[in-house]
Amino acid sequence: MRGSSGPSVASFALLVFSLLLALGSLVLLTEPASAQPRWSFRANVTGTLYPGEEGTILVSVMNTECVNRVRMAKLDYTRHDFVRNVEEPQIEAIRARLEELKGLNLIGNYLIAENSSQLFGSVVRFNLTVFVYDYCTGRNAQVQKARVWFTWPGYGRSYSSEVVVGRTLPPFDVLGYVVTGSTSGFRIDLSFAFKVPKDIDSELLVPSTPVVELDAVVTRDQYTFGGPFGLREVVVTGSVRIEPFRTFELLITDSYGERPLPSATLRLQAHVYPFSLELRTGPDGRLLIRRLPDQYSYRAYVLFQTPVVEEPITVAVLDVEARELAASGTIRTELYTVRVSVRDSKGKPVQGADVTLSPIEVIYAKEWRPVSVTTTGEGKAEFPLISRGNYSVSVRRLGIEVFSSSLYVGYHPTYGFREPNLDAVARLDDLKVSVVDGKGRPVPANVEVMMSPSGEVLASLTAPDGKVLLAQIPVIDYRIRVSVKSSLGTALVSEATARPGDGEGVTVRMPLFRVRLEARTADGRPLPEGTVRVDGASFELVGGSIALDLVPEGPHRISVTFRGAEVFTGELVVADDQERVLPASVYRLDLSFVDAEGNPVDVSWRASGAGLRKEGTGRSVTLDLVPDVQLELSVTYRFLNTSADLLRLTERVSSLAKEDRLVLPLARLRVSVVWDYGAPFSGSISLTYGNASVTGQVRNGEFSTGVPVPFGNYSFRVADGFGNVLSSGVVHHRGETIRITVRTVRIAVDVIDLFGTPVPGANVRVLLGPSPYRMGITDLTGRVEFTGLPERLSPYVVEVTVRDYVERKMVSASSTFTVPYVRVLDSLLSLLELGIVAVAVLAASAALALYSIRRPRS
Repeated sequence: MRGSSGPSVASFALLVFSLLLALGSLVLLTEPASAQPRWSFRANVTGTLYPGEEGTILVSVMNTECVNRVRMAKLDYTRHDFVRNVEEPQIEAIRARLEELKGLNLIGNYLIAENSSQLFGSVVRFNLTVFVYDYCTGRNAQVQKARVWFTWPGYGRSYSSEVVVGRTLPPFDVLGYVVTGSTSGFRIDLSFAFKVPKDIDSELLVPSTPVVELDAVVTRDQYTFGGPFGLREVVVTGSVRIEPFRTFELLITDSYGERPLPSATLRLQAHVYPFSLELRTGPDGRLLIRRLPDQYSYRAYVLFQTPVVEEPITVAVLDVEARELAASGTIRTELYTVRVSVRDSKGKPVQGADVTLSPIEVIYAKEWRPVSVTTTGEGKAEFPLISRGNYSVSVRRLGIEVFSSSLYVGYHPTYGFREPNLDAVARLDDLKVSVVDGKGRPVPANVEVMMSPSGEVLASLTAPDGKVLLAQIPVIDYRIRVSVKSSLGTALVSEATARPGDGEGVTVRMPLFRVRLEARTADGRPLPEGTVRVDGASFELVGGSIALDLVPEGPHRISVTFRGAEVFTGELVVADDQERVLPASVYRLDLSFVDAEGNPVDVSWRASGAGLRKEGTGRSVTLDLVPDVQLELSVTYRFLNTSADLLRLTERVSSLAKEDRLVLPLARLRVSVVWDYGAPFSGSISLTYGNASVTGQVRNGEFSTGVPVPFGNYSFRVADGFGNVLSSGVVHHRGETIRITVRTVRIAVDVIDLFGTPVPGANVRVLLGPSPYRMGITDLTGRVEFTGLPERLSPYVVEVTVRDYVERKMVSASSTFTVPYVRVLDSLLSLLELGIVAVAVLAASAALALYSIRRPRS
């Protein structure tokens, strides 16, 4: 009972009962009741799917394992706000949650006690106490993966979706759910991408509950829950809507299913109902039909512009269901491939024939046009995508019709259906043409085939081997014109008539012959290279010869050119095959280089002439295969680190070929050097030729270069052993010994005193710069003479020394020196000096003795 102003008697009694019940439950609260663990999961599914599309299934998974059951829990309004001052709708919501938990066997029972009530205006609010009995508690579970699928016959697990979870799922909180009514803290929300088969049965297009499987780790082991193979159950609630609207791809092809129809139009019209759809195929003949209603049946029209019509026409009409159309995925139209096989009179396939398919009447078409194709190597011609109707077939070869017939394509009301294939035997055969030379050998030719008598050119062919096979041409009369290019560049033309199929064909003989020409040098060797001209045509020699296969009969002008020079001229008369040797004015030069003494010499040489330019080094020159031209030969000799031009001559090769050596203007340079008084000279000599110079020692008056040097003028310098140049000048070298004389001077020196008395024993030196060149001592007459002094070094510095007196002066001839002494006084001064020395020695001895006497004793 609920009162309006306070607790009634019934309420008081209920309160007392509740207190007693609570006291009686204290023992139960202290000991939780145990139960066998029962692993289970609950999943709620939602979503909307369409056949042929990928949609999303949302699944909320909860862990409803019941490890233990607690006897009772009391939720009192004094501690819990959700049962304080609640209104009637809130009480019903709490009761609904408790009923749900009881239905799920997550609680054993419950009791809602109304402790008090109070009226607020027209609304009654209650304070409650909720008792929950035998409620479940569980443990965490590790969910690894989750899968969903439907138990559709014929599909089942073949259409499934799986996600990787890898999360911890806490146990279902019974009391928390009673308090808040929310499961957000103890559930996992998963999203599955799922595609429904496009051709699923229509009766399955209803809300359906999928199977949910979980791979989870519980009690340290992994199990699969749910499904026909699950160890324990997954209770699934909710459903997924499978809408009856199909999405699928459709391919439109010809009657054989081989060729897609690009840009074809599909019209779908529902029977009875005013629903229609029009789509166009892409380049691959495919189109996408999106969410076609499944509840209708349809009439389908396919419109397509075939190769022979001017506008799209109907090529297919059929009645279909949506599921049937989605399951087939293809519409085959009444379009066929017309195949024509063309053969010639011998039954061989004809390649390259023009086959034309011309419409006579095309079903559904108002205007049409012919189409043509060319036959393949197998003689086949195909006309794809041809619609029903009556057609004519013609075959043309080289612009001439060689076959014609008619053909019906598609289903005929009288004859039924026949494959549109046609065998065409054309009026064609082969024409053979052989072109030969004067000896009957095949020759390359250009062959022109013309219709006779109109002269219309049907073919212009090249026959490298002289044979032409005009295969499969119309059987009529032809005029054959043959043109052969000779080896000389001229063209020979001949004509004949022929008809295809005439046995071995026609043979055209041309007045041409083979000629072999061989050019040889003056010593009989083959000329390895060169140009042979025959009537203005040029040919290169190969191995000393040329072979001309197509030379017209008659006389011909012939010449041979080698390295820019004409080495042969003559005439060639051709009436048959022939060989001829051509003597060429080409020579070999072998020349050795020697000096004026006949000794071999190493030189550098250069030879040049018309078409020739060569150079080299060594003691000889060999020029092979040289035409008889004016040859310029220059020789350069290298000596003393310079080069000298020794020879430059110009002469015909035929004349030089008679020589075996060239004497060059050079020889060893020999020099004899003597003093003017006839004695051989010893020293050094330096010879200069242009920018080159050589220095050597003159021993016993002789010097030689040791190697040949060019004839000419040489500057020389002769020096003594001290490097003083004693003679210089220019000598002319022509191979003979050259004599050089070194001129000298004589100098006499007289030394006297103040009275003109000769001073003997005076030291006299002839200086050359700061160094003495000659030395001597005056004799009793006060004279000393110096002979053989090189004239080139004069004047000389003469130095006279008498005791401490020194005098120098430039002298170029005899000279007298006067010293400031008198010869007698000089003797006296010598005695006085000896006395002074003696006195000094005695004084020193006395001083030493006195020092010894006065020294203190120790």
